[in-house]
Amino acid sequence: MQMELALLATFSTYALLLAGMTKEFKIKCRYALVFLVPLSVFAIGYRLRLSGVTEDINLGFFLTDSSYLFVYILFAFFLLLGQLKYWRKA
Repeated sequence: MQMELALLATFSTYALLLAGMTKEFKIKCRYALVFLVPLSVFAIGYRLRLSGVTEDINLGFFLTDSSYLFVYILFAFFLLLGQLKYWRKA
C-alpha cells in the first residue's frame, strides 16, 4: 500500500508541474497528456516489477521499456517532421 501511495504522490506531483508549465506558456493542458501517458505506463510497470510474481515482473519490464521506447519514438518522429517542414520551405 505504501508503494502505491508513493507512486501516486510522485505521479500527481509530475502532473501538477506539467499543468503549471502549460498554463505559464499558455498551452492547452491536453498537450501535457503526451507526457503523462508514458509516465503512467512507467509507474504501473515499475510497480509490477516490484510485485515479486514472475509474470508480473516480466510485464513490468515490458511496460517500463515500452514507455522509454514511446518517448524515444515520439522525439525522433517530431524531429523528422521538423526537418521535413524545414527542407520544404528552404
